[in-house]
Amino acid sequence: MITDHTQANDELKPIADFNKIARPDRLEGDSDTAYKQLSKLSGPKFDEEYIKVMVKDHDKTVRDFEDASHKVKNATLKVYIDKTLPVLRQHQQHAHELAKEGQTRKT
Repeated sequence: MITDHTQANDELKPIADFNKIARPDRLEGDSDTAYKQLSKLSGPKFDEEYIKVMVKDHDKTVRDFEDASHKVKNATLKVYIDKTLPVLRQHQQHAHELAKEGQTRKT
């Protein structure tokens, strides 16, 4: 996941720069809140909460990318979105599988 996210961000940087779109340089909002909460945890509790965050974030990101794919007018950005979306869907599926495994272990 880290490799895929790093690659996606590296591919997005020149598109954002060319279109003069500012990129955040720190976490904000829900991402910052989740980071702060997760940083206080360890062991199985960290794993459980991390998986919840990954499910929620990937569900939202996939929805946002699907929506943007239909609405975006910038051709370069559309190519980026359509290239990135299948990888995001794989991550989403993996996060859901991990969540399901965690629920199975609890029962």
